[in-house]
Amino acid sequence: MRYVSTAVALKDRRVLGIIPSSFTVKNLVGKTYGKEVKIATMPERLLKMMELLDAFIALPVGFSTLEELFWMISWAKLNIHGKPISVLTIMDFLMVYCLLLIMMWNRNSLHSWHDES
Repeated sequence: MRYVSTAVALKDRRVLGIIPSSFTVKNLVGKTYGKEVKIATMPERLLKMMELLDAFIALPVGFSTLEELFWMISWAKLNIHGKPISVLTIMDFLMVYCLLLIMMWNRNSLHSWHDES
């Protein structure tokens, strides 16, 4: 995400990083552009993202990012938010998951799961 946030900041756009404090202790986060909000837990991160962000950009490289992405997509399909969601992939990393999500979205399968008995 460092490269994404750098590119956004260089275009004079706002950047907000919502980072678990355990990531900063382990030095998993590089230089931050824009504002940084440190939170304690991953569920708290999801709530902060819903509250503060205008859009979601996921660069999935780990299980927690995938989980957050699925939460945001689910909440969008349940009309909890209407914010744009973007997924960036490098060298086709996780392309299989992206294709699965696109297929599910296009077939409206993502909204029908909660209607089934």
